[in-house]
Amino acid sequence: MLNCLSRFLSGEPLTCCQTYGVIVSVSGNLVADACKVSFQKGFDGFVAFTAKTNLIKHYEENLGAFHFKNQRMIIETESAKKLVKKIF
Repeated sequence: MLNCLSRFLSGEPLTCCQTYGVIVSVSGNLVADACKVSFQKGFDGFVAFTAKTNLIKHYEENLGAFHFKNQRMIIETESAKKLVKKIF
């Protein structure tokens, strides 16, 4: 699934993604899965990724991502909890 996330965030079309009970968006589901793995690995849900410039506002508004620097986005614990709860 994480490979699928990196492919999606790089703009590559996807046909491989697993779906869950609630579909927020492909990126929302994939980021929620990355947050879930982050919690499982002991990283408190933190996830960082590089966004396309035109999607930064979307990730801030819809995923609760924090715009760190340049195109770098970070999902912190509270936003990660909300995403995981919403999707799983």
